[in-house]
Amino acid sequence: MAFFSRLRRALPAAWLCLLLPGYLLAQDRQLTGRVQSSETSSGVPGASITLKGTTTGTISDANGTFRLNLPSGTSRIVVSSVGYETKEVPVGSATNLNITLAVSASDLSEVVVIGYGSKDKRDLTGSVSSVGARDIAKSIAQAPELAMQGRMAGVFVSTPGGSPNARPQVRIRGVGTFGNAEPLYVVDGIPLTEYGSGSDGAQASVVSDIRGNVNVLSMINPNDIESISVLKDASAAAIYGVRAANGVVLITTKKGQNGTPRVEVSASAGMSNVVKRYNMLSTPEFVSLYREAYANNSNEAKNLPTVFDPANAAYLGNSPTYDWQSPLLQKNAKQQDYGVRISGGNESTTYYVSGGYSYNESTLIKNN
Repeated sequence: MAFFSRLRRALPAAWLCLLLPGYLLAQDRQLTGRVQSSETSSGVPGASITLKGTTTGTISDANGTFRLNLPSGTSRIVVSSVGYETKEVPVGSATNLNITLAVSASDLSEVVVIGYGSKDKRDLTGSVSSVGARDIAKSIAQAPELAMQGRMAGVFVSTPGGSPNARPQVRIRGVGTFGNAEPLYVVDGIPLTEYGSGSDGAQASVVSDIRGNVNVLSMINPNDIESISVLKDASAAAIYGVRAANGVVLITTKKGQNGTPRVEVSASAGMSNVVKRYNMLSTPEFVSLYREAYANNSNEAKNLPTVFDPANAAYLGNSPTYDWQSPLLQKNAKQQDYGVRISGGNESTTYYVSGGYSYNESTLIKNN
């Protein structure tokens, strides 16, 4: 107080008003620290550190460290970052702080990537369906398309044949064409070529022109898939142009994550059988039905084939009945699937390595 009294006597009032703010600013102190994630303990770059109730602040660098001048009387700072919960931190008299931010569990503003752009998930609820790695792991399907079966509204998935390599049929919101009704498949951002020719010349969907009727997607282990999303309507699929006329199936595979190495092992085994067979006629029943059909049509009765005429030597009615169905069926067809996945990484490099063995027998003999 004596200093201010002497200063006031020595200087005019105007000079005193100019000097006082400078004296007060000299009371600031510098706060340093680091912002880190609660999950990985790694630094959070670009985090915002502001004085509570003001817009004054700074941001953290690539390592999560920061420096901030604290005016006298500052009691709290506010730390925030995209994907993390905002946190108020009391500073007290501290000059260095380590601040840990918790990962935000809210998904209200979750973003869905569509083609070369993105939209808020809440804006695409009706046109996009997704199934995640957790649901895919519950499925025993050995083809990615079958992992969608029964899990997406408006998406119909069926297996047209008993061959293990048969391509499942995927129809999104029904069939809208008499031609090729297959959707466009995009794996990790790479569209798979559609509209090729099979080995028999018939139109069939192909991937990079390397397959005919064989489903090349069966070579993708469902356990290596992070998510499968289906774009249904025109607005969601428009980014892919005319190729997306029948919808788009986006497949995203897993990638390495920052953290300690992680090893996953999966194994499954089973068998399949034909539970319902065709109820076939015996030879006498077949001949009797055929004769009845001709007898009911007077115009054709005279044209009855000789094999159905009891008076003819070629008559089939006395022939034994043969079971042509059972010899084609394979009992207890084996299904085996084994996989090993290793992933991990650090701030500069991530890795994901997987290997698997899959063996699937059909319910028809000599087909696997």
